[in-house]
Amino acid sequence: MLRAQTVKPRDRLRQLIRGPRLPIDLGSLEWVDFAPGVRFHYIERGPDGVLLRALVWVEAGGEVPVHEHDVAEDVLVVEGSLALDGGVGAGVYTAGQLFHSPKGDVHAARVVGDEDCLCYVVYWPARSSD
Repeated sequence: MLRAQTVKPRDRLRQLIRGPRLPIDLGSLEWVDFAPGVRFHYIERGPDGVLLRALVWVEAGGEVPVHEHDVAEDVLVVEGSLALDGGVGAGVYTAGQLFHSPKGDVHAARVVGDEDCLCYVVYWPARSSD
């Protein structure tokens, strides 16, 4: 059962608006490998080093392995299509769509189709209930 959001929608929108501007020159950014075909570009970390915002680039055919979230996250698909397998928001998301994974959610993700997928992710470490 989903719990009521503890962060105001306006605050969530502000975090999403602070995202990168298009077009994004992926080759000009510094990327960290997460899994085969999956890379992260860290946009912002909190004062304690906790990741707050990132770009996630998943190559065509790439998969994010099953993982559990220790913080809540909002994911905006910027380009391509991503299937979320398992978890609260299971389904297929395309460019312009947003999904939320609460703290404790367990899922995997994979690219749908022949194109890479780019996502903008906002992490919410201060939110313990959702």
